[in-house]
Amino acid sequence: PPSSFFAWSGFRGPGLFRRSLRPIAMAVCCARVLLLVLIARGEDVDWSPRPTIYDNAGQKSLYAPDGPVHLLKASSCNLSPSSSWQSMGQAWLVEYYHSSCPHCWYFAPVFRQLAAAYQGSRSLRVAACNCAAEENRNACDAMQIYRYPS
Repeated sequence: PPSSFFAWSGFRGPGLFRRSLRPIAMAVCCARVLLLVLIARGEDVDWSPRPTIYDNAGQKSLYAPDGPVHLLKASSCNLSPSSSWQSMGQAWLVEYYHSSCPHCWYFAPVFRQLAAAYQGSRSLRVAACNCAAEENRNACDAMQIYRYPS
């Protein structure tokens, strides 16, 4: 690149660049050492929330069977235009999740609050489909759900 690029970008050479990264590198190293010390001491490091896993007729679920989130199974998880969903006259908000996904664990309480806010609504129903369940995998594949939560 022309020398005017360096003047415009404020880049003053490799020495300044290396010196500016030293505090960041030191902080990262200290964090790693602290983590190793905590693990070596045997303390429980909380990596993610530990959700309550409900048993819904033999299927693991992040949502209670009698809660505000409607639990979908097998063919009811398939919301393609060819399915019978459009004849119901309601909008559906469906979360496709995997019961062992930490991102889904974090999202589950938020989704429960949303479902509780719309519970009893005639215009919107809130539902969830666990793609980890064997009986739901074909429906999740048909909907092209490959990342969670979706």
